[in-house]
Amino acid sequence: MEIVPAPPPAEAAELAAWHRRYRRSAAPVKAALARLLGARREERPALYRQRVRSAARGLAEALEASPVPLPEGDRAARFLVRRTYFHLARAAAAGAEGRFEAMELELGRAAAFLAQAARVLERYGLAP
Repeated sequence: MEIVPAPPPAEAAELAAWHRRYRRSAAPVKAALARLLGARREERPALYRQRVRSAARGLAEALEASPVPLPEGDRAARFLVRRTYFHLARAAAAGAEGRFEAMELELGRAAAFLAQAARVLERYGLAP
């Protein structure tokens, strides 16, 4: 088990303030992502294509309308949050275009970066 030193109080306070802003602006993105993930469960091919493309367009719109602030204090957190949203945007674009395999690949990449971001933010008692 790795022992991670506690962050400096000023850095922790800065990231806590960022997290409050992040939660507000990320809410529409999370809701759109949930709709996309739910649409992926459709078993009928024609409905799958229609629902996933529609949900992917909704995710792209949410990403554009709700820019997510990036954390300033922790460079690793900033990088990982940025990469997560980069891959979400690529997944949304691919899904909207009907490139479902590419969408799945990008969603997997986004999930991997999100998991890493969660580990970094856990140090501050926060979650993405």
